[in-house]
Amino acid sequence: MAITEQEGENYTLKGNKGLFQREVKDIQSLNFWRAFFAEFIGTFIACFYTISYGRHNPAVEQPTDLFVLAVGTAFIIAALINTLANVSGGHINPALSIGFLAAGQITVLRFIFYVLSQCSASVAAVLVLKTLTPLEKHGDIGLILPGNDVTSVQALIVEFLITFTLLFGTFAFIDENRTDGTSPAPLFVGFIVAANILCAGRISGGCMNPARNFGPAIVTGKMGQQWIYWTGDLLGAVAGTLTYTQVFSAKAIKGNSFALCRRPTVRERAETNTELEKMI
Repeated sequence: MAITEQEGENYTLKGNKGLFQREVKDIQSLNFWRAFFAEFIGTFIACFYTISYGRHNPAVEQPTDLFVLAVGTAFIIAALINTLANVSGGHINPALSIGFLAAGQITVLRFIFYVLSQCSASVAAVLVLKTLTPLEKHGDIGLILPGNDVTSVQALIVEFLITFTLLFGTFAFIDENRTDGTSPAPLFVGFIVAANILCAGRISGGCMNPARNFGPAIVTGKMGQQWIYWTGDLLGAVAGTLTYTQVFSAKAIKGNSFALCRRPTVRERAETNTELEKMI
């Protein structure tokens, strides 16, 4: 399963056309606006569910609550990626979108419009939740903040690390040039999301998705610490993307000296066995 491919349309940046021409051609296509709407729907659902999971206990003090939040988030994210992969790529997260931009797999305009769609969907989801929730339980409506006694810098570094891991793993799962078997990418992305929440939930909040936190911040008017999540998550996403695509991807290591140190793939072992049989 390739998260960045659309049936009937390949919007990876190939060919000799100028950057401006590629941008204009992308935004003029019907599939662009279909993808824009898909990102809105997907992010709305993701925010509605993930905010609801921790709605009555925003601090998530009990280990069982944090586990439930992690598992529930993993399930809905995996399901949405699988649902929307062939339409928009199933990003539902500005961090993923900037990762695919850094990898050259979406245009700048597509990235901008995706982020606009994702952030507006987050605000819409929070407003709906606020309408459906009793007044005495409104609170911060799912706003993610650093844990007690955690500094802004500490939270930023943690967000950088967990979002790095998310994008590093995502690009490994969708690497089309790997020959060591395939993986159900949405499921494994969900695993990383759950692991990151369990790891960082009590430190930075385990956000990984600045759009997820944008809605609660706008509705509550508490924008003071949003820079932590936009800066840490976006920088971590770019770093994770480039580290995998430029250093560890199958394309990057092909013919590289690092290849001598890695385990042979299933195909390579089969080819070696075939050659040995011929020699015998």
